[in-house]
Amino acid sequence: MFGGKLIRIETNESLPEVIKSLGDGYVLFSWREGGDLRRAFLFVSSGEVVGAFVESVLQGYAREGEAAVEDIENALAGGLVKAYELYAASSREILSERPTLRVSSFPFASISGDNVEDLLKLYRSFSGWLQVRAGDREWRLVVENGMTLKAHLTGENLLGDEAVLSLLREFGHVIKNGTYRFFSGTARLPEGSEVVEHSTSFLDVVESFQLKRVIESGLSF
Repeated sequence: MFGGKLIRIETNESLPEVIKSLGDGYVLFSWREGGDLRRAFLFVSSGEVVGAFVESVLQGYAREGEAAVEDIENALAGGLVKAYELYAASSREILSERPTLRVSSFPFASISGDNVEDLLKLYRSFSGWLQVRAGDREWRLVVENGMTLKAHLTGENLLGDEAVLSLLREFGHVIKNGTYRFFSGTARLPEGSEVVEHSTSFLDVVESFQLKRVIESGLSF
C-alpha cells in the first residue's frame, strides 16, 4: 500500500526497540478483533513515530493520524500483536503526500505503577516523554536517554526541579495506584519547566526502589 522494502520480521523485540532500530520507514502489524482482521502502519522518522494508519481488511474500516492511535494502543495493550514487519521507506515523503496520517506523538507503552522492572528497562534508554498518573495527579517528563530534561505537574502547575521532587515524594503512591505511559515525539511543556539539578533523580529513586525490592525478595527465602 505504501511501498518500501521489507527489512525483516521481528517477534522478540518490543515495539519501542523496533521503532528505535528502524530509524526511518514504517512498521506494519496486524491483529484479529472479533471476526475482523486489522492492519496498522506506524510511520517512523529518525526513530520517532510521525504518522499512523489503521484499516480493516474485511470491513473496509479505516482511520488516519491521531484517530488511529487509540485503536493501535488498545491492540498493543491487549497483547493482540505478535509480530512486526519493518519496511525501509521515506516516511516524510509518504506524509507529505498524505498529511492526514501525521501524529504529534504516540503512546507505545503503558506500564502499571508497581511494574518497576519494566519501567527501568524502558526508561534507561528512553527518549520522548513520559506521563505519570496517580489518582487525579499527572506529571509529564521530557526525557532523553534516561535523563529528565523538563518536568511539569499539571494540576498544581509545578515546573522543573520542583515537579520532579513532587513526583519523588509521591512515588510510593504512584507504585500502588499509578500508571506510566511512554510517548514518542515531543510534548509542549510550559516555559520554566527545564530541570537543572534533578535530571537523574527519578531514575536514581526507581533504581534504588528496585534494588531494595530485590534484596528483600532474596532475604525472604
